Amino acid sequence: MKYLITILILIIPFNVDAQSHTAGKSIFLSGGIGIAQHSSSEDLYSKYLPSVLFQIGFGVPVYSNIFIYNRISFSSKSNFKAYSQIGPTNRLVEVTSSFSQLIYNGGIRYGIFISEDFILSISAGITYSLVNNKSFLKGELYQTLDNQNLYGYFGGIALEHKFPDSKISVFGEALYNYFDNNNISYRNKFSGTNLSAGICYYFQK
Repeated sequence: MKYLITILILIIPFNVDAQSHTAGKSIFLSGGIGIAQHSSSEDLYSKYLPSVLFQIGFGVPVYSNIFIYNRISFSSKSNFKAYSQIGPTNRLVEVTSSFSQLIYNGGIRYGIFISEDFILSISAGITYSLVNNKSFLKGELYQTLDNQNLYGYFGGIALEHKFPDSKISVFGEALYNYFDNNNISYRNKFSGTNLSAGICYYFQK
């Protein structure tokens, strides 16, 4: 209980101060670029990612500093050497692979004004992914995923710097996606961390 009280004491002054910040009450659009890193050290892509990631997002305020947060990101990599599992034995073979992943994140984002110009935001919610993958072994198609649907959840944290008297801010964001995939050849291969930086536009100052 004492830890909860301590946290509330720390957060409440930021939250009260944020009532005067229009950024906590305005619709925003964001866009950025970053890298995608998959989580498992033994999976198909971990050794060959990070790959370049592009993302766009928008937030709709539902209460002061609380937003419905939506984000779409895309990453891909073509014709790279990788290792793939053979069936339940988990024996690895070297393949040539091409991969793309489209991810939608939808959830709640909560922003805390840690100073006049800086906002620390925490987000969480559900995530959906569309995955395509082709792996070739000795020139022949070995494994494939065509528009595979994956579902899971995400959590993220972002630090944002808002310029005085401007609708523009810059941000850095770290977000982890977890997908529950029971395909033994692809299990946990598409979960991982996205790191990105970009620009955010608020419709009100």
